[in-house]
Amino acid sequence: MLKSDFYKMRKLINRIPMARFRLDKAISRATKVTTVLTGMPRGSGGGSQTEEGALLVMLAREKYDTMQAELNELQARLSPYIKNMDDALQKNVLRMRYIECRSVREIAYCLNYSEQHIFRILQKAETKVEKESVNSEK
Repeated sequence: MLKSDFYKMRKLINRIPMARFRLDKAISRATKVTTVLTGMPRGSGGGSQTEEGALLVMLAREKYDTMQAELNELQARLSPYIKNMDDALQKNVLRMRYIECRSVREIAYCLNYSEQHIFRILQKAETKVEKESVNSEK
């Protein structure tokens, strides 16, 4: 695991909820049934609302699935390093942050520590995992 891998994971963890929201919103819009009272065409005449809705759902689902697959791959790479950690607190914080996708605020609340302390623990644990991964590659 490299520093850039942790950065990618944090970025994905933060972006996935919005991608899920956009997917749900697209599904909601696509499944709305409205009656057209007149036979007059609306808008620019590009395509039907059903086709547009289906396309939006497909694009949103593809983006969400891609992000989720990338996060799952990174989590699978990180899991063995977390299991082999000696420090129980660092192990727990890494698991909660990167496997359970919790925010630092949630972790701090659950473990009854300050957010700043959790950031320091995460930084130390990430550095330890990076060193272990470099040593295991050699």
